Amino acid sequence: MAIQIRVQALGAPSVMIEGKVVNAWDGITIENVFYFIVDGCLQEYESARNTGFRTLDDFAASIWGNTPIQEAKTNLERVRERVAWKIGNEAAWKNPQSRSQDPRLIIDVDHRFFLGTGVEVIYDVKAFEDAYRIARYTENLHADQAWISALHLYSGPYLHGTQITSPWVRQRREELENMHQVILRHLEWLGF
Repeated sequence: MAIQIRVQALGAPSVMIEGKVVNAWDGITIENVFYFIVDGCLQEYESARNTGFRTLDDFAASIWGNTPIQEAKTNLERVRERVAWKIGNEAAWKNPQSRSQDPRLIIDVDHRFFLGTGVEVIYDVKAFEDAYRIARYTENLHADQAWISALHLYSGPYLHGTQITSPWVRQRREELENMHQVILRHLEWLGF
């Protein structure tokens, strides 16, 4: 049984591991890496299981501001261990057997970083993007309901209120806000 992680990144962010809220990340970099890997691996893919990935170059540029690859690799290994420890320990509070299931969030295969198979991530941004895509490409009587569903899934700006100031967060916030604006304009056009 996989460890379940619920990630809310729209509006005030929150993370729940096996039903327990993560209250502290032990540093902005750890929180930044967590959201970066979750968002990158689940963004714009049909399946949420190991279909998307981030590269070492992605981490170097987005988290550590274009640091040399070797330095980024060292940084990532250190932070990845802390994230895995956090995930594993948070999950162990609720389910002591979960430690035997390899609860690593980030798996490295030839410098491509995937979500671990022992972790099930439920991500509000993915649900929002999926609803948005369904609304855009639905051409039947249910299209109105699809637009309304997408609107209800947007609960505020991406990672609103965090101390994460990385350019990737600002860019992602803008992308999602643009999608939200399209939804609002479309519903207005439909007369809602």
